[in-house]
Amino acid sequence: MISVSILLIISLLTTFVSANIEQVRFLAPFTTTTPSYSQHDFPLISELNFQVPSVIKTIYPEFGNLSVPYAHEEWFLLNDLRKGSFYEFRVCWTANNPLDVKIGVIKASKLDPSHELYEPDPTRDRFYGFIKYSSFYYTHIRELMDHPQPVKIHYIFSKCTFLVALGDSVIMQALLVVLGVFGWKYASLWYYSWLRRLTGGGK
Repeated sequence: MISVSILLIISLLTTFVSANIEQVRFLAPFTTTTPSYSQHDFPLISELNFQVPSVIKTIYPEFGNLSVPYAHEEWFLLNDLRKGSFYEFRVCWTANNPLDVKIGVIKASKLDPSHELYEPDPTRDRFYGFIKYSSFYYTHIRELMDHPQPVKIHYIFSKCTFLVALGDSVIMQALLVVLGVFGWKYASLWYYSWLRRLTGGGK
C-alpha cells in the first residue's frame, strides 16, 4: 500500500515535457522603427516586431556534418526596439522532434564583412536574431535517418523585465554561487554551535 502511495505521489509530481525552448535575452543597443528594410532587398529574412511578434512555420530539417554542423539557418530583423530596454528572442518546437539549435542576436555592423546582411554604416545599423539548426538524433529506422520528419517551430519576439534578464546574467549566477558558499558556511557554523549546546560542549 505504501509503495502504491509513493508511486501515486511521484506520478502527480512528474512534469511532462511537450516542447523544447531556446532563448536569448538582450539589451537593445539602439532604437529601431518599422519598417526599416525592403523585402525586395532581403528576400531571405523575416521581420519580427510588436505588430507581428511571432511566426509559426513548418521546417524540414536535415543532418549536419563535421564541416557544417548546422544544416540550416534563418535570420529575423528585430524591429520596434527601444534603446536601453530588455527583449527576448526565443524559439519553441515539439519535444518529440530532436533538433540541435543555436540561437543568438547580433548587430549588422558586427557581422563578417562578407555576410550579405553586413552593414558598415552605423547610422543604418540593424539588429538581427538568428537561429541555426539541424536534426539531432540516431535511430535504426533507416527512413527517419534519410528523411527526418518535418517540425513545427514557433519564433517569438517579446519584451522582458530587467529582473528576468538579470536572472540569466553571468553576474547574477556568480552572485548566487557566492551567496551559496557563504550561506553554507554560516549554516555549518550554526549547526556546529547548536550541536555543542545540545551535547553540553558549549558550557
